[in-house]
Amino acid sequence: MEINLNNLFIVLKKRLWLILLLQFFASISAIFYSLTATELYTSESLLASSSKSNLNSSLGGLAALAGVSIGSSVDQSADSVEYVRSRSMVKHLLKIDPSIAKDIIAAKDYDKENQIIIYDEKIFKDDQWVRNPSKSTGTIEPHYLEVYLYYLDIVKAEYDKLSGFVILSVTHVSPEFAHKLLSMIITQLNQIVKDQDIEESKKAVDFLDSAVSDVGSFDLVASINKLAEKQIETQMLAQSQTHYVLKVIDEPFVPITRSYPKRSMIVILTSIISFVIIIGLVLILDRKYILEG
Repeated sequence: MEINLNNLFIVLKKRLWLILLLQFFASISAIFYSLTATELYTSESLLASSSKSNLNSSLGGLAALAGVSIGSSVDQSADSVEYVRSRSMVKHLLKIDPSIAKDIIAAKDYDKENQIIIYDEKIFKDDQWVRNPSKSTGTIEPHYLEVYLYYLDIVKAEYDKLSGFVILSVTHVSPEFAHKLLSMIITQLNQIVKDQDIEESKKAVDFLDSAVSDVGSFDLVASINKLAEKQIETQMLAQSQTHYVLKVIDEPFVPITRSYPKRSMIVILTSIISFVIIIGLVLILDRKYILEG
């Protein structure tokens, strides 16, 4: 059976008021939602791998000469992105500042005039947790694994393999908290890697010092001593650099414009999609008449 175009136009003309009415309600609903939806703000930062990776490259070559393996020279940007997304990062952040848990879990809205976060009173009220105890832990205060699930919704980390740049962002009802959390993530990420490298470097130096006495070859001793010097250099570099693993190219900012909702986009897309659906429904309802030869 073929579509009768004449009957198709007759049906559309017959159902015109229904189409316009449904389209009107769909557009009004989209406008209402876009005006009443909770506004979200995104703070973003662009970062690049620090000079730490260059030092690691030198260490790797010397270690090979000495017959010691300390790992290959790898750009740590990709590893940093995964750590930002990890449970370990959330656990560490909560140890540094436990108060961020309520801002991540219980934040409901934002008072622009007074610049304060409005919390869901079923979860957090009068500076204390009032929610029902967790079924998994039995406690009122959230476990870091619970916070982690909400954390993943607001924190985004991306690594561009071509450019080597890392893009971190935090989206929240409060522009101030979005900036605070993003700055905190960057600072703590660098500090964590710095502390780990200093500790590992100290252990490596101790090991190399003890290994020198057991080595007979003069050339090998010289290589080990050179490697020990580089480990000490690692410690000095770590102590002197604030941005140890990732340096900030474009620093976090307090956003002044919302990232969501994009009102015009919501209204336009809703209008287009609803129009297509409405026309489709009309054609389905009158398909027998349209398909008559």
